[in-house]
Amino acid sequence: MLPMTVLRRFERVGRVTEVNVVAALDKYKGGYIKGFSTNVQRVFEYFEFEADLETTH
Repeated sequence: MLPMTVLRRFERVGRVTEVNVVAALDKYKGGYIKGFSTNVQRVFEYFEFEADLETTH
């Protein structure tokens, strides 16, 4: 019983986090990455961070 309770808790916490991330993505769309310094933007480009955001949304 305890493992199922813990698993359910992880699921609920993950869902809340997902909702918050999606809300932040919508809020900052179009300016989310552009607000960082040029160096940070290069890192994001290298790791294709923006493409990753699009697939998780």
